[in-house]
Amino acid sequence: MKQFILTTFFSLILMNGAVARNYSAGTYKIDSESSKVGLEVTHLMISTAHGSFTHIDGIIDLKENFEDSKVYVLIDFLDAERNSQIEFISTNISGTLASFNLTGLLTIKGVTQKVTFKSHYLGVVADGYGNDKAAFIGQTKIKRSDFGEESDGDDEVKIDLRILANRPNKETASVFNEVQEIIR
Repeated sequence: MKQFILTTFFSLILMNGAVARNYSAGTYKIDSESSKVGLEVTHLMISTAHGSFTHIDGIIDLKENFEDSKVYVLIDFLDAERNSQIEFISTNISGTLASFNLTGLLTIKGVTQKVTFKSHYLGVVADGYGNDKAAFIGQTKIKRSDFGEESDGDDEVKIDLRILANRPNKETASVFNEVQEIIR
């Protein structure tokens, strides 16, 4: 009996997660383990240095009217003694889900500048643990000098976002909880 229930549960999860839903309003928490903020900068004018941030925290509040949505992101920065975090607070979203501009205030080392990410919403799927997962990508370029940084060549930094965010899904959560009880 347990085997039948588990097989049915995982079949439902696979079918449920196989198709991305177009849009699902709600408050999503950024999944730090599955999200990435990558950097690319020209180094010594002949090579490219790549980097990424490993701890990303934040909230994406998707509203019924997509352009009313809000984004707040906090990234731990290596310079822990001073200005240990990078912060982004959205001020405007314009465009469509397929292609939108996410504009906001980016603060690095205490300096705040307005930036716009060219972004895309990839959809929402239900995972096997009772959560909806929303995915986004975005890119922008900033100048290091705008944030008080010196450069040894090119002043431009490319920022690449790969964001996955979670929120509880009542339907799949109830099925998941029932299976957990049966297993115990």
